[in-house]
Amino acid sequence: MIELGSPEWAKLPDAYNNGENISSLLKQLEADPGASSENNAEPWASLWSGLCHQGDVYPASFAAVPHLAEIAARTSQQFARDMFVLPAFIEMERARKNIEVPEELATPYHTAIKELARLAAHYIGQEHLDADFLAACEGMVLIGEGKLTEARKVLDPDAPK
Repeated sequence: MIELGSPEWAKLPDAYNNGENISSLLKQLEADPGASSENNAEPWASLWSGLCHQGDVYPASFAAVPHLAEIAARTSQQFARDMFVLPAFIEMERARKNIEVPEELATPYHTAIKELARLAAHYIGQEHLDADFLAACEGMVLIGEGKLTEARKVLDPDAPK
């Protein structure tokens, strides 16, 4: 996993330039893991825009997912559903477009996808979850099982069939 302060982020393309901004956004999320993703709130709006822009994914996307998994795993408070949804969409778009994860990012990325699925499974069945968070959990579990078509139906029910 590439550390958030590493100069390596400057070498990782995102939707606009390089991952230096992504690293800063992940630091913000790390400092406030309960940050809302509602109404285009930051840092989520910029993370989505830089990492999964109109269905395109980038090397910075694959480098960011392990950090999202780590933040989710360390957080005892409720976090935004996008902690599961953004990585799920990155994986769905990666697979749909048959994009290979760069070799140096592959192991941390795929490990993080499995870890997020495990974390999501932990939440399913808990009584305090709202419907959107529950759908995010169910979609992430399906991603972890490799059931991408089913996950898209759960996470994006209005998408064309």
